[in-house]
Amino acid sequence: MNPVVGIDVSKGESEGFIFLERNKSLGKSFRFLHTFDGIQSLISRLEEVESLTERRPAIVLESTGHYHLGLVAALQKQAYKIIILNPLIPQRARKSKLRKVKMDAEDAKHLAEL
Repeated sequence: MNPVVGIDVSKGESEGFIFLERNKSLGKSFRFLHTFDGIQSLISRLEEVESLTERRPAIVLESTGHYHLGLVAALQKQAYKIIILNPLIPQRARKSKLRKVKMDAEDAKHLAEL
């Protein structure tokens, strides 16, 4: 499995979670702002993942109206593979779990698992 980064996008900031391979995460979830410095910190994490795994990570996120567009543009400029999901897909998958947890950190992890 290639490394995957799940990102739960919100209005001014996002929550990310990194899987190096299936069921092997890189630390805990992390937050970053939708500013130049915030996106640069995300790109630094992505470069760290690439150096650890020797593979470029894929980025998975939900379509969030317009909040995700700036982030997607910055990541496309860096030539990252981006998978944008219809919000109904993760929502239905979340409903199939026994434990109903709604947190940005859990959402980011769930997107990476999908």
